[in-house]
Amino acid sequence: MLRRISAKIACLHGGNPAGKTGRVPRNEVCFLWHFLFISLTIRNIRQATVLKGDLRERFLSGGEVRMKRWMKVVIGLAVSLVLFAVAGFFAVPPIAKSIMVKKLSEELRRDVMIDTITFNPFRFCLTVKGLAVRERSGGETFFSFQELFLNLEGMSLFRRAVIVDEVKLTSPYVHLVRNQDGSYNFSDLLAGKGKKEPEKKNERPFFFSLNNIAVLNGKIVFLDGPRSTRHLAEKIQIGLPFVSNMSYDTDTFVKPSLSAVINGTPYELKGRTKPFKASRRTEFDIQFIDLDVPFYLAYIPKKLNFRLVSANLDV
Repeated sequence: MLRRISAKIACLHGGNPAGKTGRVPRNEVCFLWHFLFISLTIRNIRQATVLKGDLRERFLSGGEVRMKRWMKVVIGLAVSLVLFAVAGFFAVPPIAKSIMVKKLSEELRRDVMIDTITFNPFRFCLTVKGLAVRERSGGETFFSFQELFLNLEGMSLFRRAVIVDEVKLTSPYVHLVRNQDGSYNFSDLLAGKGKKEPEKKNERPFFFSLNNIAVLNGKIVFLDGPRSTRHLAEKIQIGLPFVSNMSYDTDTFVKPSLSAVINGTPYELKGRTKPFKASRRTEFDIQFIDLDVPFYLAYIPKKLNFRLVSANLDV
């Protein structure tokens, strides 16, 4: 179009292409020049607009790519967090309950029941409520507790050790029976399963650290069949700051405390010990007066190859 206009202007100035001559009106020449100028201006504007649009599209496309990458990362983290929470709150408890009931029943050869298990994946807290172990013959409860709370440390996986920040056992109950033949209702658990596996040398030891251990409101009922007596230990409170076999803890004293009411008489025991140090250094404040030794020797689960007729102990 612009070429045609340029040729027309040339004809108006230099002559008629068809060989005709004559004077050209000035208005027509001005009009053609203005039209040519406007056309060139419009074309330049269009080219600039197209170039600007291309640059804008390239900028927006690059930003969109970066935005899409960040969005993928954020969505991936959000989905992972949701799956982690769902697995921890809803998948772990029923699986753990099924495994615990099955394994404990097989190992103890007794019926085991658990009410509920809860797990908080963000705090690494495990709570077991309403565990009960029946007697081997059925009926009576052999062992039970109201609640077991474990606060695990998340760094345990990286340190290759079991580290528990808090262990709390609430209302444990133990039912012990001494039969007429001198055996106990737990004698089968002491018998073992047979030959022990040989110890593997140069094997990495199993490290653990249990901290803030507490037993609250425990109770033990002991029925002595041969003597037709019943012993009761209640309001049992046990406290342990920590128990650990890690190198930096073995040389630190563990200061346990024990209190209970046994057959109506309160008792309290305090001391300190290094259970995993080579020296096994232990100190306890103990006081006994006229302790009837033969009376308590009769309760030892294993048969002795001697008979103690009379002995009293003062400590």
